[in-house]
Amino acid sequence: MLVKRFEDLHRRFEKLFTKLISAEALDEIKVILSDLHSISKEKASVVAQLLAEASKVGGEFETAVRELQKAEHQMKFRIEEALEIVSSIKGFSDRERLKGVLRRMWQFHRVYDYSVSQALAKVVGEVELLELLGDGEKEKKLPPGILERLNRIEDIERKINILASLAHWLYSNPSLVHKVEDSLKRWHERGLGWVEARNVSADTGIDRETVREILEGLTLIGVVERKERGGEGVYKLRSSGED
Repeated sequence: MLVKRFEDLHRRFEKLFTKLISAEALDEIKVILSDLHSISKEKASVVAQLLAEASKVGGEFETAVRELQKAEHQMKFRIEEALEIVSSIKGFSDRERLKGVLRRMWQFHRVYDYSVSQALAKVVGEVELLELLGDGEKEKKLPPGILERLNRIEDIERKINILASLAHWLYSNPSLVHKVEDSLKRWHERGLGWVEARNVSADTGIDRETVREILEGLTLIGVVERKERGGEGVYKLRSSGED
């Protein structure tokens, strides 16, 4: 079963990642990164197969699998970046670059693990529901009424998770939230009406996923407006008055 295969790979990945955090010798770091990269490629392959199945059903099932795919792609990119540096270290500057890349990877890992856990829980729930209502026919679509109710419930859960994430940042590191708001103001002052998370990340130095979490939370409480552009969310302060 694809979901079980992904769960097994993710457990292996997490166990190995904890070893990376404590590793010091370059040879050891290189071996661990290489192994992580191999697992990451396997996970990407499993997710691609899951997405092929999920696209036949659509709804929250497909959305959750796409969230998995996005998280895995971002982590794989960070592993490849670190692996490229550790494979060609020549001096002190390269070692410092590696330290910086690994530090950012560890910071991202907290967001990554949370995102994967949340998306995987949704996938498991959707698969179990399809097995229950579809009598084993994975390609069978659920009745529209049931899908609509499930989507409403999962939308509420999604919003609760977003608000919980914002509350976490407001409690543990409120300065990050202020930096994100101030960055939006600066971009508006420069003439940019709608701002992407990557713009705020570049301006503040805050990880893009953390910026996105904060912006989504500020959107829900009415401080920020959001719309889709090119498949990505863009944001503006409600007080900006920009169209």
